Amino acid sequence: MNLISLIALQCFKWIGYKTVLNVAHEVPSDFIEFKEYVEFKFSRQEAETLEAWNQALQIVDQCEKLHIHPVAVTDPTSYPKRLDIRDSKKPNPPVLYVKGSIDALHQDSYVIAIIGTRHPTENGIMAAFDFGRFAAQNHIPVVSGLAYGCDAHGHIGCLEHGGIAIAVMAHGLDMVYPPEHLSLADQIIEQNGCLVSEYPPGVPTTRWSFVDRDRLQSGLSDTVIVIQTGKKGGTHHTAKFARDQGRRIFCVRPASNESRHPSVVGTHDIVRDQDAEWITMPEQLFHVIENQSVYDNPSNSRLEQLQLGF
Repeated sequence: MNLISLIALQCFKWIGYKTVLNVAHEVPSDFIEFKEYVEFKFSRQEAETLEAWNQALQIVDQCEKLHIHPVAVTDPTSYPKRLDIRDSKKPNPPVLYVKGSIDALHQDSYVIAIIGTRHPTENGIMAAFDFGRFAAQNHIPVVSGLAYGCDAHGHIGCLEHGGIAIAVMAHGLDMVYPPEHLSLADQIIEQNGCLVSEYPPGVPTTRWSFVDRDRLQSGLSDTVIVIQTGKKGGTHHTAKFARDQGRRIFCVRPASNESRHPSVVGTHDIVRDQDAEWITMPEQLFHVIENQSVYDNPSNSRLEQLQLGF
């Protein structure tokens, strides 16, 4: 397995995800062969290659100490099959870092993302919780970003009813942001879910890392549920990524007295601009899942298992 080689390639400046993905299955795992390969393919000098290799070894060592599992795209048994977004401006990461149960990424069932504003109304809080509850009761894992507001309440609804949650983080998994959600992150792991990041330990949040995180939320799900959102915010990024990735998008229809609320008005834009559809209650997803073909990664047992919860 060439995990260390892929991490080392990412330690070089100016070698991006697309390049690493293009060579992922040919880059050697032995250091001597790796050094010769990098010198030939990328014109990198030995000292630079040795530095990158040592950085990769340090990352793997740190992951082991923190119980973080690095998963290479070349490992078909561990890397999530859903996460194939090569047509994106930034494709899927060559290495994914997972804390908790890797099996959570390979559930033989439908998966939904529950996303939305950090400042939902009371109706939004209840809707996020209800969609999370519905998912748990019907064996549907919930993907979200562990953020304040809709994300957190979707996770809480899922976890309180025994479900599996997947939190996509915008930083290395040696920390939890926001720190107030540390106990929620621990509960996700305790209930056989996981935290996921494309960043190795020690990498902090940046303005762009949240946008990068958004594409993974949609990439790890089959359908994206937008609870509430304002005119701007990360929810719009996730919805756009979902559309580009061929995921179906639903926005929770706002109550008539909230349709112009600042935390809600953005849902109208997503319906208009991202080919999203309105949804009123979680139970409507039964019809969606029965009739939607899951892009190109489906086993019939997903629907068979889901139907046990009907």
